[in-house]
Amino acid sequence: MDLPPEPAPASELPPPPPSRTRRRTVAIAVAILGVIVVGVVVAIIVSRGDGFPDRVLGYQRLHGGAAERAERVMESIRIDDLELNAAVYGEGGTPRLVAVIYGNYPAGVDIDVIVDGMARGMKRSGGRVEKGSLEKTGGPGNRFACVEASGPGLLVPGGPDEAGVACVFQGASTGLVITTHSSRSDSGLRDARAFYDAYRSA
Repeated sequence: MDLPPEPAPASELPPPPPSRTRRRTVAIAVAILGVIVVGVVVAIIVSRGDGFPDRVLGYQRLHGGAAERAERVMESIRIDDLELNAAVYGEGGTPRLVAVIYGNYPAGVDIDVIVDGMARGMKRSGGRVEKGSLEKTGGPGNRFACVEASGPGLLVPGGPDEAGVACVFQGASTGLVITTHSSRSDSGLRDARAFYDAYRSA
C-alpha cells in the first residue's frame, strides 16, 4: 500500500491568503498613502473643505483665487468610499498647518496603520519622518498619534526645509494635521487635539 506523501515543512508551505479584514486594512493604508501626497500638493493652492474653523492655534485659514480649482481636485479623489476635505492655515500668506479630514472612513482601522500610511506619503513628497518619535494618547472615543517630521516636503513638496510634527486622530472624525507650530511629538499631540476640538466645535 502506498503511503501518503509527508507534509511539506512549514518553511515551504505557501502563505495563507490574506483575510478580508487585512486586505481592507492594506487598501486603506494605500489609500492614505496616495491621498496625503495629493493633499499636500494642493495644500499651497488652498483648499476649503466645509466645516473647518476660521482660526486654529493662532493661524488664520488661508483663502485664494485658486480655491475652486483645489476643491475640484480634492473632490475628484475617489478611493473606495473615502472622501477628502482639506484646509490650510498660516500667517502672512505662509502655510503653517495643513489639516485633512477623511469622510466615510471605515471603522476598526488601527491608528498605527494610519500613521504608517501618512509617513510613507510624506516621504514620497520629500519629507522625513522620525518614526522613533511616535507618541500616542487617547481618551473615551478618540485617539491621537504624532511623529516628528521635517524636510522640504513637510508642508509643501519642494518647499523650504522645515521641522514640525505630523499627527493623526480618530474619534467622531478621522484625519491628520501637519504643522510647524510644534517640533516635538508630545507638544504635537496638544496641537492635534486643539485642531480636533476646534473642528468639532466649528
